[in-house]
Amino acid sequence: MTGADDAAAAKPLMVEQVRAEKQAVKLLRRQMKELDALRRRCNKERCDIYRQQVSAFDKQLQMHERERAQAERRNGAKKKKSVCRFLTLR
Repeated sequence: MTGADDAAAAKPLMVEQVRAEKQAVKLLRRQMKELDALRRRCNKERCDIYRQQVSAFDKQLQMHERERAQAERRNGAKKKKSVCRFLTLR
């Protein structure tokens, strides 16, 4: 017999037969456990990145608001001076 004859003579495996085998069940459980671990790790990394981005955005927003308030105070002081000069020139 050759290799081709052996392949033709072999019975096709049924899905139920493979699932029933102890090694297959063991392998499936291990794969599911690894998949769960990967999902948890991915979710943790995603949450960490989200927190970093939110904190960076908040810092930028606070800095922008501070700069804006300082600019308004400077512009307000300049406007007051120019109004005072305008009133004194009259």
